[in-house]
This record gives sequence, C-alpha cells and structure tokens, in this order.
Amino acid sequence: MTKNTIYLDALANKKQTKIPVWFMRQAGRSLPEYKKIKGDDSILKVLNDPDRSATITLQPVERYNVDAAVLYSDIMVPLIASGIDITIEEGVGPVVKDTIDSTEGLKIMNTEIMDLNLGAQIETIKQIKHISNVPLIGFVGAPFTLACYLIDKRPTRNWTKTQLVILKDPLFMKSLLIKLTDIVIKSLSIQIEAGIDAVQIFDSWAGILSNDLFREFLKEPLKKIIDFIKSKNIPVTYFGLNNFVQLSTISSLMPTCISLDSTIDLNQSRTIITGSISLQGNLNPIYCLADFNNLKSATEKVLIQGIASKRTSASSDIKNLTSGYVFNLGHGVLPDTDPKTLSKLVKFIHEYKF
Repeated sequence: MTKNTIYLDALANKKQTKIPVWFMRQAGRSLPEYKKIKGDDSILKVLNDPDRSATITLQPVERYNVDAAVLYSDIMVPLIASGIDITIEEGVGPVVKDTIDSTEGLKIMNTEIMDLNLGAQIETIKQIKHISNVPLIGFVGAPFTLACYLIDKRPTRNWTKTQLVILKDPLFMKSLLIKLTDIVIKSLSIQIEAGIDAVQIFDSWAGILSNDLFREFLKEPLKKIIDFIKSKNIPVTYFGLNNFVQLSTISSLMPTCISLDSTIDLNQSRTIITGSISLQGNLNPIYCLADFNNLKSATEKVLIQGIASKRTSASSDIKNLTSGYVFNLGHGVLPDTDPKTLSKLVKFIHEYKF
C-alpha cells in the first residue's frame, strides 16, 4: 500500500510538492455517514466499539481525500480511564460528577488503571493502522484545559471557578496540573505504543490566561509533555485559541508545529515563532458555510500567507520553500458544513499552484 506522507513531510520541513490538509473535527458531526453509524448511542459507547471508532476515523479520509486521519476520541477519555466520573451530554459537553477541588480529591485519578480502561482505543488504533494509507494523528487535552473542565465541572463562558482557583489556591492548581500531566503522558504512551504517527495537543482554554500566568502555571507541564512526545520520535502540534500573546512562550517549548486559530495572521506569527517550527492553519470555519467563490478566495489568502511564511531566508521567491506548512481550519468543522464543500476545498488546495 502506497503511503501518503505529505503531512509528515511538512512537519519535518521536507520539500513539498503540494500542500497537506486535514480538518480539526473532520470525523463526526458534519458527516451523514457518521450520524448513521453512531445512531443514538453516546460518544463514550461508540468509543468502546473499535470497529465503529476505526470506521468513523477513516470516513473523512475516504470522503475528503485529506492527508491525515485524526483518531475518533475525546479529550475526556484519559480522565475517564483514570477513574473520574464524567459523562458527555449531547448539546452540553463534558459534565464532571466527581469533586476534585483539594489535594485529597487528586487521589481519585489513578494512572495505573488506564491501560485496562483504554483497551478499546488501543484496538481502534491498530485497526486503523492496518488499513489506512495516511498518517494517524492521536491527541490529548493539555493539562490546563482539562483542569478547566474538572474545576468548573461543565463548559462555561469564562471558566470563572478555574481562574479563581489560580488566584486563591495556586499550590493546589500546580498540584492538579502535575497530576494531569502524568495522565496525559500515560495516555500518549498508550497511543504511541499502539501506533499513532503524530500528536496534537489541544489547549483550547489557555488563551484566557495572561502570558505571565501561562509561564508560571502552564509552561513546565507543557514542556514535559512535548519533550516526552519528541523523545519517542513523534511530531507534536500545539493548538490553542486566542493565544497570540502567548506565542513567544509556546514557541520556546519547541513543538514540531504550532496550529493557529483564525484570529492570528500567519505571516505575523512567523515573526514570533522560531523558523524551525512548522505552522498549521488557519481558515475561519465560517467560510465553509459561504458560497464556494468566497471560500476559495479566503482559502487562497491563507495559503499565500502559510507558504510565504516559510520562504527561505536566501530568497523572497514564493516557490523557494523549505516546507513546514499544513493547511487546516482555525477551529473545528462546524456541524452545518456541507461535506461536498470540504471535498471541493481539499481538491482546490491539492491543486493549488505555488
């Protein structure tokens, strides 16, 4: 089976013949074939069925011809596998039943039981690797983003309780982040051993913090996780929202790639992010709901920025590339997106002349 390696090549700064593309949340909610196979079952029930999980993971690869598959899972899975009582409610998101607001509460989380509880995920990864010709991206939630859910107990607008814990009990917050770092690394070790080819860290809520707080609370846990992944010779992408002020700090952690949301100019980011780090992003997903001419125009602007941000220092020629750019959205695929639109978009990107 011929392997499609252009996504991994871009992360490794190898020469590109075309621009690799995949979409965050490409597996799931916008696909009718996903809705058919999931039915009325909860995501957690489906995740315990490797056959269905593997099929769902590969549905967008078959439908869109994207250059990477992303494991069908949820950032809550490692927490649930460690013993925390969490449900994922339709239209709400994760709802945490356990109380983890003290050092005593940290004892609920047990990394020793995670292997047993993640057997279905291991089998899913092995099935995908056996039949897929594109790289498989595994993922985790970053410690702080996971902490937001544990402390606020369900998605909120401002994560007020979490921010107050940082101010009122910083020692507990650091203890919680240490524990969550251990859980994340355990989850990653299981995914890597099962066969994933790359990792994306989702740090969706880190952008609510100042850069000073980011450095004080988040930098060390993230560095430990990124260093662990890279020690396994696996490329790692970091993704956050509204985190322009944190880019310099994130860059200092030296992930393989930084994925940018739609609020950040790709060219401007390259003045902050070190040249050896690849870029991913960052079309606003709303354009995928617009007419295709508007979508093409917006996409071309992103492509030009992404490519131009990787010009060699010796030449301003846009064709003189060192690679290191992956096209993606600035956030996940919106539920109302027409799958035919994404198929046309992938074709447009693959055929784009640069």
